[in-house]
Amino acid sequence: MSAPGAGWRAGWGMALRVAWRDVRRHKARSALVLALIALPVLLVSSGAIVVMTADVRGAERIGRELGDVAQAQIWSEGTEQVLQLPDPREGVNFVGGDGSSRKLPGATELAALLGDDRPVQQLLSSSSTVLLPDGAPSLVDVREGEWSDPLLAGLVEVVDGRLPGAPDEVVVTEELLAAGFDIGSAFPVSGVEPAPSVVGVVRDATDVNNTIAYGPPGSLLAADAPERDQWWGTTWLVGGDPVTWDEVLELNDEKFVVFSRAVVTDPPPDSEVPYKEDEGMYSSSAEQVEYMAVVAMIITMVLLEVVLLAGPAFAVMARHHTRTLALVAASGGTPRQARRVILAAGVVLGFVATLAGLVLSVPVAAAVMPWAQGLMWERFGPFDVPWLVLLVVGAFGLASALLAAVVPAWLTSRQDVVAALAGRRSDGAPKLQVPVIGVLVLGLGVTGAVIGAQRQQDLGPVLMSASAVVTMIGMILVVPALVGLVARSARRLPLPMRYATRDAARHRTRTVPAIAAVAATVAGVVALGISVASDELENQETYMPMTALGTGLVTFDTELMEPGDEPPWDEIESAATTALPSAEVVRVRGAEEVYGHQSNSYWMIRNDRGRDLHLLESYGSSFGSSILVQDAPSDMTLSAAEREEIAAVLATGKAVVLGNREPRRAFEEVILVHRQWEGGEDRVVDRVTMPAEVVRVAGSPWAQVIVPTSLESRFADGAVKPIGLAVTSQLDAADERTLAGAVRDVSARAHLQVERGFQRDADVVVLIWVLGVVGALLMLAGTLTATFLSLADAKPDLATVSAVGGSPRTRRSVAASYALMIASVGAVLGALVGFVPGLALSRSMTVTDYGFAPTGPYLDVPWVLIGSLVVALPLFSAAVVWLFSRSRLPMVARID
Repeated sequence: MSAPGAGWRAGWGMALRVAWRDVRRHKARSALVLALIALPVLLVSSGAIVVMTADVRGAERIGRELGDVAQAQIWSEGTEQVLQLPDPREGVNFVGGDGSSRKLPGATELAALLGDDRPVQQLLSSSSTVLLPDGAPSLVDVREGEWSDPLLAGLVEVVDGRLPGAPDEVVVTEELLAAGFDIGSAFPVSGVEPAPSVVGVVRDATDVNNTIAYGPPGSLLAADAPERDQWWGTTWLVGGDPVTWDEVLELNDEKFVVFSRAVVTDPPPDSEVPYKEDEGMYSSSAEQVEYMAVVAMIITMVLLEVVLLAGPAFAVMARHHTRTLALVAASGGTPRQARRVILAAGVVLGFVATLAGLVLSVPVAAAVMPWAQGLMWERFGPFDVPWLVLLVVGAFGLASALLAAVVPAWLTSRQDVVAALAGRRSDGAPKLQVPVIGVLVLGLGVTGAVIGAQRQQDLGPVLMSASAVVTMIGMILVVPALVGLVARSARRLPLPMRYATRDAARHRTRTVPAIAAVAATVAGVVALGISVASDELENQETYMPMTALGTGLVTFDTELMEPGDEPPWDEIESAATTALPSAEVVRVRGAEEVYGHQSNSYWMIRNDRGRDLHLLESYGSSFGSSILVQDAPSDMTLSAAEREEIAAVLATGKAVVLGNREPRRAFEEVILVHRQWEGGEDRVVDRVTMPAEVVRVAGSPWAQVIVPTSLESRFADGAVKPIGLAVTSQLDAADERTLAGAVRDVSARAHLQVERGFQRDADVVVLIWVLGVVGALLMLAGTLTATFLSLADAKPDLATVSAVGGSPRTRRSVAASYALMIASVGAVLGALVGFVPGLALSRSMTVTDYGFAPTGPYLDVPWVLIGSLVVALPLFSAAVVWLFSRSRLPMVARID
């Protein structure tokens, strides 16, 4: 009877020892495989550590949310019912009621709600316009509270100076020091007189890299600021005894959200959390499935990429063991034993590479953490190493090494023993059914992508994600036939290129994975590049300017105004013309529409038969009204000819209905219906009939109807009022700063917006550059790896070429031809395949259909990016190989 484990030692034990010795003997090749496997493990593991460190939740948030002594933070979102998780930052549902806004109670009322005499302290967060030392106005985040109160202790850390103790004192973050402020300098805030003084520099417990000022109540916000005494931007910090879960639920019933130190530290069971009971009502299982499908696609694609990049190295390794394994087979060895030798190399290299990647990920993550923190607005938590996640990443790294070794191991175990012993090293002829199956699978993936793009609902993204993986698999199956086709068509090419293509066809086990890796990389970059560029094109084409370029609008935030209050338009207009006399300011009047929390008031446009008119595909209601009252149109989105035609109609005493679509029937009168929704009831407030005429316009005007002042009396009293100011003259950056500061000085609710046209998102440019760089690096990695492995494997053949008169330059040319063939074939194939998911994604992302005016699809192909991958990079790869390959080789026998 054999001893326990003897079979394992004779099988896998021996194979692992052979693999380990081979790894140490061929250090360069082993280092290459280790790098190809360890690098993705290192990058993913380091990224996981950074993400987990940046993800601050639960007990980690207590100090930054509650400071040193506060027991709870309480706030409202202005809704009627609240359901929350024990940590509301991880989930809050606002349900029921009509979403009515209301004021927060004061400290006394809040203490009464809590059931005892707990101390409470208000903290108000908003933004104010501050005049920087260089004279430019800037919007700065502000926090108002009694900073000397112990309940606020720990929310900021004093870096220099002291905390404010009087209403005319403030402290600022270090970022504001860079703007020119310093301790002792004035801090001029719009609407606050006199300007407070800076008495200290602090570091916020939560925010980083932000310009923030902190001061007592009244020091940083104007007296008429809409945030003051309202639910928006106000939180309460509560001291005293711990706030229990039962008290949290009671406060939820009073429409408050609560972050409690005691509850977050010791959360209740799920059975006591109402949010958990109703969670299914607010989460879409389809969205979860789509998210998991995208994650699974990304993991699969990364795994495929690593397997394809490492595949050529294992193919060369198997090639070096060909004669040894042939001798084993001739001596009675089984195919299983031959496979074990190659698979054992995958185990050894995968284990070492994975271990190296995991170990190095910790110091690498620590090194990049300051850089990553600089990109974020929220301060990171303590250094967090997610060991379970790292183990999963390590398992994928080991799996990728094993998968990369599977095909070479299988082919080696089925080799012709006689041919191997005779030194004939080419692969067997490809089977016809493989490319046929590949074409079918490729077609299936393309079909799925097209269908998924058409079905934006019903799990369409899931189908596109699955189709992307299927398409890649089909492409890999097609590559062997494509390599053979290229080799057969190379008969008229120069010798180096002919030799490289035919040698690549003979040794497909190392060529196919490299070409497939390049193709997969290019396909992914092309697909993402097309989708991102098309999405940006849609943003550009559907951009609606609010007014003409260089002109501006002054609007007023009326959402939180008390009933009966009116914006101070006289003061705002006077301040604007005084600050900038060259500006042409026109007051705009219209039939006011209100969309608030308590009620909605809006106008319906109908023809003389009472049917709703929708003659505009869209209109930019910049002033919040669809009906303007004026004798000369001030809408700067209209052309001069359109304004003249509208003015001519208004002069006849008729209203103008603007449209870029023909009405279903002609009409001579228009009915304006004023409706109001309040308390769940929708009722008609007013109905106005007047003569009208349709004027065709292009673009998106400010309103749907323009009414002459001669017909204003038909509206109810108070229905028509000033709704904004139009600055119709050109404003440069300096004019904009001057005018913005002037209107903001009158009221914190007044805002100036200047039209600067469509501005391309800088993130999109960065993303396309990142796609190009990542794709280029992966292409170079795959191409150079396969090329140098091919050259190492072809040393005997190249030495023979030298022996029969081949010049040293010939080897360089052959090496460059290897790189050019692998990179160009892979790039062309990848670009062709990548167009399919790219087109599908672009359609899915750019088709918008709300049943009224569908738009899209939009298509923009980044030809520079694709051309760089398909043309420039293969040539660059060939040039790199030409420069760094050896010209001379030692003379060796063909059979070694």
